[in-house]
Amino acid sequence: TDIIMLAGGIGIVPLLSMIQFAVLKQLPNAITLFYCNHDARDIAYYDELQLLKAQHAEFTAHFLVSTPPRAPKKDVLQERISWEFMRERVTPNEDTLFYICGSECFMEHTLGFLLKNGVSKKCIKKEVFT
Repeated sequence: TDIIMLAGGIGIVPLLSMIQFAVLKQLPNAITLFYCNHDARDIAYYDELQLLKAQHAEFTAHFLVSTPPRAPKKDVLQERISWEFMRERVTPNEDTLFYICGSECFMEHTLGFLLKNGVSKKCIKKEVFT
């Protein structure tokens, strides 16, 4: 099963451990991460995620920020996560699992566009924290 992860801010933490496990075990699942932050300086574990990408061909990460990056990196885009943005980069199918974790606002936004676009509730896993 392919996996799409949507992380907002420090919501990367529980998803990171899952990515580390998949890389360590060289699992065949395609894993695509969309990691959203306010500013590029807020991207936690950026270097580690880059290393994990280099170690596992099935892991892809997209870094999004809502404010212009002060020190632009070629793989950090000023963009907000949306169904359209995600669909331009990955094609989920009916078995794709979605993992989402972030602030309450981020969770409502991502859950909303997943459900609106036909993703089954049984395919969405959430880590809720306050």
